[in-house]
Amino acid sequence: MKTINILLIIFLFIGLGSGCAENPNNAMKDNGITKVQNVSMDQSLSNKAKEKVTEMEDITEAKAVNADKELVLAVKIKQLRRFQIKSIEKKVKTNLKKWFPNEKIEASTDLKIFLELGELEDKLQENDTNPKKLKKELQKIKNLMKEKT
Repeated sequence: MKTINILLIIFLFIGLGSGCAENPNNAMKDNGITKVQNVSMDQSLSNKAKEKVTEMEDITEAKAVNADKELVLAVKIKQLRRFQIKSIEKKVKTNLKKWFPNEKIEASTDLKIFLELGELEDKLQENDTNPKKLKKELQKIKNLMKEKT
């Protein structure tokens, strides 16, 4: 009976210890921010924008991509703040324009835009796009932002 209890305790510690291991896929993530690094297209501006925006109290996560003086950003808002979505979006845009005055800023709280930018960030991370494709994808996302559904 004692050996069964000892083995049970050992397996319990092994199980708990392996559950605490760091996930290598999350190495580039911190506070809901995926830092995009691409050799051919500099995304440091979008990474800075994501860091600054996620510091705002109503924002939980942000996705952003930039190309040629354009910055497109989408944010997720805390669930209880969904009723103030327009004022939060306006605050995000004004802060981004203040932080990055030389850039053309597009910001959205729409989940579809958030997901599209996430896919584009993944393509950039995997070096699966070129500057021409990036501009085309950004234009497609900006057109989605303008649609009223």
